[in-house]
Amino acid sequence: MNPTQRSGLLLSSLVGVLLLATTGNAQIERSIEYQLALLGSNQPTQNPVASATSISRFRTILDELSVNYRQSREEMGYAAIAIWKKLQEQKIDANLMQMLDGMNLVASGEGKQDFLRNLTLYYALRTRGFSHQQTLRQMLLLTASGK
Repeated sequence: MNPTQRSGLLLSSLVGVLLLATTGNAQIERSIEYQLALLGSNQPTQNPVASATSISRFRTILDELSVNYRQSREEMGYAAIAIWKKLQEQKIDANLMQMLDGMNLVASGEGKQDFLRNLTLYYALRTRGFSHQQTLRQMLLLTASGK
């Protein structure tokens, strides 16, 4: 093998490795955990970066939510993003991690529940002036009285 062939082989090998690495990163960047971590990072919109810790935390909370709710992790993640954006548009301070933690807290543990129903209730209470904590207390009262 002459030097030109060797350098061509080396170059094609490096391109292959680079393509594998960027494909892996693209899959992470498209994951719902990454998107939640990116939006929840409170960074400027120009070139924001999601930390590995934040991605891992969102992955864990989505796994926990999957135990209590019948929707998929992606459905819950995208629904949370949509509600979070609606709250932001109305100038209501909301934190994605706290919202998801709250949905986990209010799950009654009696069978798989409807995440969208609980998230809609969260939105309705927040838009009526309740704080995050007040909203969760009210939701816990409502779920307790519904038993």
